[in-house]
Order: sequence, then C-alpha cells, then structure tokens
Amino acid sequence: MKSNINKITNIKNGVIAFLMFISAAIIFTSCKEFVITEGILKNSEFPFKRITGIPGHVHNSRYYTAVSWKFDVSDDVPQNGNVDLALGETLVIIASTHPGWPGQSINNGKLYQTVLLEAGRYRFDVTVAETNYASDPNVAKVFFAAAMGNKLPDINDVEQQALGFTSPRRGVRRAQPAGNLENDETFSFEFVVREKSNVTLGVVATFLPYQGGVIDQIHFRKFELWRK
Repeated sequence: MKSNINKITNIKNGVIAFLMFISAAIIFTSCKEFVITEGILKNSEFPFKRITGIPGHVHNSRYYTAVSWKFDVSDDVPQNGNVDLALGETLVIIASTHPGWPGQSINNGKLYQTVLLEAGRYRFDVTVAETNYASDPNVAKVFFAAAMGNKLPDINDVEQQALGFTSPRRGVRRAQPAGNLENDETFSFEFVVREKSNVTLGVVATFLPYQGGVIDQIHFRKFELWRK
C-alpha cells in the first residue's frame, strides 16, 4: 500500500513539475520580443536606397529621392524626405536648406510608410544620427508615431489620434562620420493593433526656417519594428 502511495505521489509531483515547466515556457514565449522589420518595413536603415536626384536643385548631387518612403509637406521643400549623401546616406527631414539658401519651413510634414499588421502588441524604434532641433518650442515639434489607416495624424492631433508616439530630445547633436554610430540615439514607443489592419509608421514634423544659426533638421539612421 505504501509503495502505491509513493508511486501516486511521484506521478503527481511529476505532473505538477511538467505543468509548471509548460507555464513557464508560455510566459517566456509571450514576453519575448522579436524583430519583424524585414519583409514589412522597406528601406529601413542606412545606407538608404535612393533613386534620382532632384532636377534643378542647387544641391542635386547631395540629396536623392528615397525608395519606399512617402513625404507629404505643404511647402515646396524639394530635398526633404530624401537621402543625404553628405551624411552617410541617412534619411533626412530638414527645414531650411542651408544659410544663404531661401529660408523654408515645414508645416505638418509627414515622412511615412503604410504596412499591414496582424493583431498584437508592437514596438517601433527610431534611431537618429543627428538633430538640430532647438528653435521655438512653441512652434517646432516632432513626433515619431503609429496610426491606423494610410496616413499619420496632423501634428496637432497626434497625441489624441495616434496608436502610439514619442518625441526626440530637443537640442543640437551632431552626427559622427558615416559608419561611426556612437553618437546615435534611439527613441521607442509601443502600440497595440486590435485586428489585422493597415498601420502607418513614421514622422510628423513642423520646423522653422533657418534663423539665428539654427537649422531645424533630423537625420535618421534606422527604423525597426518589433513584435511583442
């Protein structure tokens, strides 16, 4: 009798241990993050792929149109949303082109891609190579954001309408030469998709033209999407 009781106890303990192992494995799997950028986001890191230069632009040997990215801007700023060859083929949003060039601003500019995502929790990482984002904080604003549908919200609606968002640190930070990433900074946010949907990921910016030695601009090194 005692032998049978020991056998039952051993079986019970074994079952409990097995169930605990399965539970731990499920928890570990559910908490594990993994990168899903490839196959979803296109042209997502430097050196960014580019196509033609900008016809008639004074610096058309420097700025090239970026593949797979859309750029919406109300003002005529032809080099925006393009690949900057002078800074390691990073992707750039820049307001004023340069001291001495015509001053131009960006009002509600949007740089983005639209992707199809399954229901789930995600994290979006944006790695910045350079910022020169120090002009009037009441006007100049930048959001990295995700939103349902095929476009990002306008800049004044991001905080109410986006699935998730963050903003880069305001100030001036110079990029290192191409290939030197030690000065890069990554900004992240999480968001949830309730059902399989089109989701737009990218940047919304309002920048002032060149003034007082400040050129509002951001150079991007990498965009990365994680599934949680």
